[in-house]
Amino acid sequence: MCSSDDPEVKSWISDYEAATGENQFCWTYLKFKGRNSAWKIIATVIVVAINQVLKQFLVRVVAFEKSHSLGEKMSSTAVKVFIAQVFNTAVLLLIMNADLQSPNLGFIGELLFKVVPKKKGVTYSDFDQAWFANVGAALCMTMLIQNATPPSIQCVKARLGRTKQNKTIRATELMRDINKVDSSGKPATGKCGTPCCCMYRPKWWVRKCFGNKAAYHQEALNESVEGPEFNLAASYGEAYLLLFVTLIYSTGMPVLLLFATFGFTYKYFADKWAILNFYKKPPMYGDQFYAMTQSLMPIAISFHSAFGVWTLANVDKRTIE
Repeated sequence: MCSSDDPEVKSWISDYEAATGENQFCWTYLKFKGRNSAWKIIATVIVVAINQVLKQFLVRVVAFEKSHSLGEKMSSTAVKVFIAQVFNTAVLLLIMNADLQSPNLGFIGELLFKVVPKKKGVTYSDFDQAWFANVGAALCMTMLIQNATPPSIQCVKARLGRTKQNKTIRATELMRDINKVDSSGKPATGKCGTPCCCMYRPKWWVRKCFGNKAAYHQEALNESVEGPEFNLAASYGEAYLLLFVTLIYSTGMPVLLLFATFGFTYKYFADKWAILNFYKKPPMYGDQFYAMTQSLMPIAISFHSAFGVWTLANVDKRTIE
Protein backbone atom coordinates (compact mmCIF):
# COMPACT_ATOMS: atom_id res chain seq x y z
CA MET A 1 0.00 0.00 0.00
CA CYS A 2 2.78 2.45 0.85
CA SER A 3 4.50 1.83 -2.50
CA SER A 4 1.29 2.20 -4.51
CA ASP A 5 1.02 4.92 -7.15
CA ASP A 6 -2.76 4.94 -6.99
CA PRO A 7 -3.94 8.55 -6.34
CA GLU A 8 -6.77 7.29 -4.14
CA VAL A 9 -4.33 5.41 -1.89
CA LYS A 10 -2.05 8.44 -1.63
CA SER A 11 -5.05 10.63 -0.86
CA TRP A 12 -6.17 8.22 1.88
CA ILE A 13 -2.70 8.23 3.46
CA SER A 14 -2.63 12.05 3.37
CA ASP A 15 -6.07 12.27 4.97
CA TYR A 16 -5.05 9.72 7.64
CA GLU A 17 -1.87 11.64 8.48
CA ALA A 18 -3.84 14.90 8.68
CA ALA A 19 -6.49 13.34 10.94
CA THR A 20 -4.09 11.54 13.32
CA GLY A 21 -1.20 14.00 13.28
CA GLU A 22 1.27 11.40 11.95
CA ASN A 23 3.71 12.65 9.38
CA GLN A 24 5.21 9.28 8.38
CA PHE A 25 2.42 6.72 8.16
CA CYS A 26 4.37 4.33 5.93
CA TRP A 27 7.49 4.46 8.09
CA THR A 28 5.43 3.73 11.20
CA TYR A 29 3.74 0.82 9.42
CA LEU A 30 7.07 -0.64 8.25
CA LYS A 31 8.54 -0.40 11.74
CA PHE A 32 5.49 -2.17 13.15
CA LYS A 33 5.73 -5.01 10.60
CA GLY A 34 9.48 -5.30 11.07
CA ARG A 35 9.12 -5.49 14.84
CA ASN A 36 6.49 -8.21 14.53
CA SER A 37 8.64 -10.20 12.11
CA ALA A 38 11.63 -9.94 14.43
CA TRP A 39 9.62 -11.21 17.39
CA LYS A 40 8.33 -14.13 15.29
CA ILE A 41 11.88 -15.12 14.38
CA ILE A 42 13.00 -14.84 18.01
CA ALA A 43 10.06 -16.97 19.17
CA THR A 44 10.86 -19.56 16.51
CA VAL A 45 14.51 -19.78 17.55
CA ILE A 46 13.47 -20.13 21.20
CA VAL A 47 11.12 -23.04 20.36
CA VAL A 48 13.86 -24.84 18.42
CA ALA A 49 16.38 -24.22 21.23
CA ILE A 50 13.93 -25.59 23.81
CA ASN A 51 13.50 -28.70 21.65
CA GLN A 52 17.24 -29.33 21.71
CA VAL A 53 17.39 -28.80 25.48
CA LEU A 54 14.44 -31.17 25.97
CA LYS A 55 16.18 -33.81 23.87
CA GLN A 56 19.40 -33.68 25.89
CA PHE A 57 17.49 -33.60 29.18
CA LEU A 58 15.26 -36.58 28.35
CA VAL A 59 18.19 -38.65 27.07
CA ARG A 60 19.80 -38.28 30.50
CA VAL A 61 16.56 -38.83 32.42
CA VAL A 62 15.87 -42.14 30.67
CA ALA A 63 19.12 -43.52 32.10
CA PHE A 64 17.53 -43.43 35.58
CA GLU A 65 14.75 -45.79 34.48
CA LYS A 66 17.16 -48.74 34.62
CA SER A 67 15.75 -50.44 31.54
CA HIS A 68 16.30 -54.19 31.24
CA SER A 69 17.56 -54.02 27.67
CA LEU A 70 19.11 -51.55 25.25
CA GLY A 71 16.08 -51.78 22.98
CA GLU A 72 13.73 -50.88 25.81
CA LYS A 73 15.90 -47.90 26.70
CA MET A 74 16.03 -46.70 23.08
CA SER A 75 12.26 -47.01 22.67
CA SER A 76 11.61 -45.07 25.87
CA THR A 77 13.98 -42.31 24.77
CA ALA A 78 12.43 -41.99 21.32
CA VAL A 79 8.87 -41.80 22.66
CA LYS A 80 9.71 -39.20 25.33
CA VAL A 81 11.64 -36.98 22.91
CA PHE A 82 8.85 -37.24 20.36
CA ILE A 83 6.02 -36.37 22.78
CA ALA A 84 7.89 -33.50 24.43
CA GLN A 85 8.94 -31.88 21.15
CA VAL A 86 5.53 -32.27 19.50
CA PHE A 87 3.85 -30.64 22.48
CA ASN A 88 6.36 -27.79 22.55
CA THR A 89 6.30 -27.21 18.79
CA ALA A 90 2.73 -27.77 17.64
CA VAL A 91 0.28 -28.45 20.47
CA LEU A 92 1.30 -25.58 22.75
CA LEU A 93 1.25 -23.13 19.85
CA LEU A 94 -2.27 -24.23 18.95
CA ILE A 95 -3.59 -24.00 22.51
CA MET A 96 -2.03 -20.64 23.38
CA ASN A 97 -3.50 -18.97 20.25
CA ALA A 98 -6.96 -20.56 20.49
CA ASP A 99 -10.14 -18.85 21.66
CA LEU A 100 -10.92 -21.41 24.36
CA GLN A 101 -14.33 -19.86 25.02
CA SER A 102 -15.47 -20.41 21.46
CA PRO A 103 -18.37 -22.87 21.02
CA ASN A 104 -16.40 -24.52 18.20
CA LEU A 105 -14.11 -26.21 20.75
CA GLY A 106 -16.91 -27.57 22.93
CA PHE A 107 -16.03 -29.23 26.23
CA ILE A 108 -12.33 -29.40 25.28
CA GLY A 109 -12.18 -25.61 25.18
CA GLU A 110 -14.00 -25.35 28.52
CA LEU A 111 -11.57 -27.79 30.10
CA LEU A 112 -8.49 -26.02 28.74
CA PHE A 113 -9.88 -22.61 29.69
CA LYS A 114 -9.77 -23.63 33.36
CA VAL A 115 -6.09 -24.61 33.31
CA VAL A 116 -4.52 -22.45 30.58
CA PRO A 117 -3.76 -18.79 31.40
CA LYS A 118 -5.74 -16.38 29.28
CA LYS A 119 -3.82 -14.74 26.46
CA LYS A 120 -3.98 -10.96 26.22
CA GLY A 121 -3.46 -10.80 22.47
CA VAL A 122 -5.54 -11.99 19.53
CA THR A 123 -6.98 -15.50 19.69
CA TYR A 124 -8.62 -17.59 17.00
CA SER A 125 -11.68 -19.81 17.18
CA ASP A 126 -11.02 -21.71 13.95
CA PHE A 127 -8.51 -22.36 11.18
CA ASP A 128 -9.38 -19.18 9.34
CA GLN A 129 -7.35 -16.88 7.12
CA ALA A 130 -6.04 -14.84 10.05
CA TRP A 131 -4.85 -17.99 11.86
CA PHE A 132 -2.81 -19.16 8.86
CA ALA A 133 -1.39 -15.66 8.30
CA ASN A 134 -0.10 -15.37 11.86
CA VAL A 135 0.09 -18.69 13.71
CA GLY A 136 0.52 -20.82 10.59
CA ALA A 137 3.34 -18.67 9.25
CA ALA A 138 5.17 -18.92 12.59
CA LEU A 139 4.70 -22.71 12.60
CA CYS A 140 6.10 -23.02 9.06
CA MET A 141 9.14 -20.98 10.05
CA THR A 142 9.61 -23.11 13.16
CA MET A 143 9.47 -26.36 11.21
CA LEU A 144 11.90 -25.08 8.58
CA ILE A 145 14.46 -24.20 11.24
CA GLN A 146 13.70 -27.38 13.22
CA ASN A 147 14.33 -29.49 10.11
CA ALA A 148 17.73 -27.93 9.53
CA THR A 149 19.02 -27.55 13.10
CA PRO A 150 19.60 -31.15 14.37
CA PRO A 151 21.34 -32.40 11.18
CA SER A 152 23.48 -29.27 11.09
CA ILE A 153 24.48 -29.82 14.72
CA GLN A 154 25.41 -33.40 13.88
CA CYS A 155 27.58 -32.26 10.95
CA VAL A 156 29.36 -29.58 12.98
CA LYS A 157 29.88 -31.92 15.92
CA ALA A 158 31.24 -34.66 13.64
CA ARG A 159 33.51 -32.23 11.79
CA LEU A 160 34.99 -30.79 14.98
CA GLY A 161 35.41 -34.24 16.49
CA ARG A 162 37.10 -35.56 13.37
CA THR A 163 39.45 -32.56 13.34
CA LYS A 164 40.41 -33.29 16.95
CA GLN A 165 41.05 -36.94 16.10
CA ASN A 166 43.27 -35.97 13.16
CA LYS A 167 45.27 -33.63 15.41
CA THR A 168 45.83 -36.47 17.87
CA ILE A 169 47.01 -38.79 15.10
CA ARG A 170 49.32 -36.10 13.68
CA ALA A 171 50.79 -35.32 17.12
CA THR A 172 51.36 -39.02 17.76
CA GLU A 173 53.17 -39.42 14.44
CA LEU A 174 55.41 -36.41 15.13
CA MET A 175 56.33 -37.65 18.61
CA ARG A 176 57.00 -41.11 17.19
CA ASP A 177 59.37 -39.71 14.54
CA ILE A 178 61.02 -37.06 16.74
CA ASN A 179 64.39 -38.85 16.76
CA LYS A 180 64.26 -40.13 13.19
CA VAL A 181 65.97 -38.64 10.15
CA ASP A 182 65.21 -39.07 6.48
CA SER A 183 67.55 -40.34 3.78
CA SER A 184 69.22 -36.93 3.49
CA GLY A 185 69.91 -36.75 7.21
CA LYS A 186 67.25 -34.15 7.96
CA PRO A 187 64.65 -34.48 10.76
CA ALA A 188 61.75 -36.73 9.78
CA THR A 189 59.32 -34.38 11.50
CA GLY A 190 59.56 -32.10 8.45
CA LYS A 191 59.43 -28.33 8.17
CA CYS A 192 57.60 -26.07 10.59
CA GLY A 193 54.54 -25.86 8.34
CA THR A 194 54.53 -22.11 7.66
CA PRO A 195 54.50 -21.43 3.89
CA CYS A 196 57.43 -19.00 4.02
CA CYS A 197 59.44 -21.04 6.53
CA CYS A 198 62.13 -23.46 5.36
CA MET A 199 63.37 -24.42 8.85
CA TYR A 200 62.86 -27.91 10.18
CA ARG A 201 61.07 -28.50 13.44
CA PRO A 202 63.52 -28.71 16.39
CA LYS A 203 62.89 -31.41 18.98
CA TRP A 204 62.05 -28.99 21.79
CA TRP A 205 59.44 -27.30 19.62
CA VAL A 206 57.81 -30.63 18.71
CA ARG A 207 57.67 -31.66 22.38
CA LYS A 208 56.22 -28.31 23.43
CA CYS A 209 53.52 -28.15 20.75
CA PHE A 210 52.55 -31.81 20.38
CA GLY A 211 53.73 -33.57 23.52
CA ASN A 212 50.48 -33.14 25.45
CA LYS A 213 48.31 -34.03 22.44
CA ALA A 214 49.96 -37.29 21.44
CA ALA A 215 49.01 -40.81 22.52
CA TYR A 216 51.94 -42.85 23.87
CA HIS A 217 50.51 -46.39 23.64
CA GLN A 218 48.06 -48.16 21.38
CA GLU A 219 45.18 -48.27 23.84
CA ALA A 220 45.34 -44.50 24.42
CA LEU A 221 45.46 -43.92 20.65
CA ASN A 222 42.42 -46.13 20.10
CA GLU A 223 40.47 -44.29 22.79
CA SER A 224 41.41 -40.87 21.45
CA VAL A 225 40.21 -41.59 17.91
CA GLU A 226 37.09 -43.51 18.89
CA GLY A 227 33.97 -41.43 18.47
CA PRO A 228 30.98 -41.35 20.84
CA GLU A 229 27.85 -43.42 20.36
CA PHE A 230 25.28 -42.09 17.93
CA ASN A 231 21.99 -41.41 19.72
CA LEU A 232 19.66 -43.19 17.32
CA ALA A 233 16.68 -43.00 19.69
CA ALA A 234 16.71 -39.19 19.88
CA SER A 235 17.11 -39.05 16.10
CA TYR A 236 13.99 -41.21 15.70
CA GLY A 237 12.11 -38.93 18.11
CA GLU A 238 12.93 -35.91 15.95
CA ALA A 239 11.84 -37.81 12.84
CA TYR A 240 8.49 -38.60 14.49
CA LEU A 241 8.13 -34.90 15.34
CA LEU A 242 8.60 -33.96 11.70
CA LEU A 243 6.17 -36.66 10.57
CA PHE A 244 3.36 -35.78 12.98
CA VAL A 245 3.50 -31.99 12.69
CA THR A 246 3.58 -32.22 8.89
CA LEU A 247 0.61 -34.59 8.70
CA ILE A 248 -1.43 -32.61 11.25
CA TYR A 249 -1.15 -29.21 9.56
CA SER A 250 -0.32 -30.04 5.93
CA THR A 251 -3.96 -29.89 4.78
CA GLY A 252 -4.07 -26.15 5.33
CA MET A 253 -0.36 -25.55 4.73
CA PRO A 254 0.88 -27.84 1.93
CA VAL A 255 4.28 -26.15 2.04
CA LEU A 256 4.99 -28.28 5.10
CA LEU A 257 5.22 -31.29 2.78
CA LEU A 258 8.11 -29.61 0.94
CA PHE A 259 9.75 -28.78 4.26
CA ALA A 260 9.34 -32.41 5.36
CA THR A 261 10.93 -33.67 2.13
CA PHE A 262 13.86 -31.36 2.70
CA GLY A 263 14.08 -32.31 6.39
CA PHE A 264 14.07 -36.08 5.88
CA THR A 265 16.55 -35.90 3.00
CA TYR A 266 18.93 -33.59 4.85
CA LYS A 267 18.66 -35.64 8.03
CA TYR A 268 19.38 -38.90 6.19
CA PHE A 269 22.55 -37.69 4.49
CA ALA A 270 23.79 -35.71 7.52
CA ASP A 271 23.34 -38.61 9.94
CA LYS A 272 24.86 -41.04 7.45
CA TRP A 273 27.93 -38.86 6.98
CA ALA A 274 28.33 -38.35 10.73
CA ILE A 275 28.05 -42.07 11.51
CA LEU A 276 30.53 -43.06 8.81
CA ASN A 277 33.08 -40.36 9.65
CA PHE A 278 32.93 -39.76 13.39
CA TYR A 279 30.64 -41.89 15.56
CA LYS A 280 31.53 -45.40 16.60
CA LYS A 281 29.89 -48.37 14.96
CA PRO A 282 26.39 -48.73 16.46
CA PRO A 283 25.28 -52.03 18.02
CA MET A 284 22.87 -54.43 16.35
CA TYR A 285 19.48 -53.08 17.36
CA GLY A 286 16.33 -55.16 17.31
CA ASP A 287 13.05 -54.37 15.60
CA GLN A 288 11.87 -51.94 18.30
CA PHE A 289 12.07 -48.87 16.06
CA TYR A 290 10.28 -50.63 13.22
CA ALA A 291 7.51 -51.78 15.56
CA MET A 292 7.21 -48.31 17.10
CA THR A 293 6.96 -46.63 13.69
CA GLN A 294 4.37 -49.15 12.60
CA SER A 295 2.26 -48.45 15.69
CA LEU A 296 2.54 -44.66 15.37
CA MET A 297 1.62 -44.41 11.67
CA PRO A 298 -2.13 -45.12 12.19
CA ILE A 299 -2.20 -42.45 14.91
CA ALA A 300 -0.50 -39.94 12.61
CA ILE A 301 -2.94 -40.71 9.79
CA SER A 302 -5.89 -40.33 12.18
CA PHE A 303 -4.67 -36.90 13.29
CA HIS A 304 -4.12 -35.95 9.66
CA SER A 305 -7.69 -36.92 8.77
CA ALA A 306 -9.23 -35.20 11.80
CA PHE A 307 -7.36 -31.91 11.37
CA GLY A 308 -7.91 -32.06 7.61
CA VAL A 309 -11.67 -32.28 8.05
CA TRP A 310 -11.54 -29.50 10.65
CA THR A 311 -9.54 -27.26 8.34
CA LEU A 312 -11.60 -27.86 5.22
CA ALA A 313 -14.91 -27.62 7.09
CA ASN A 314 -14.17 -24.04 8.09
CA VAL A 315 -16.11 -21.68 5.81
CA ASP A 316 -15.50 -17.95 5.86
CA LYS A 317 -18.84 -16.14 6.13
CA ARG A 318 -17.50 -13.31 3.96
CA THR A 319 -16.98 -15.80 1.12
CA ILE A 320 -20.62 -16.92 1.33
CA GLU A 321 -21.89 -13.37 1.33
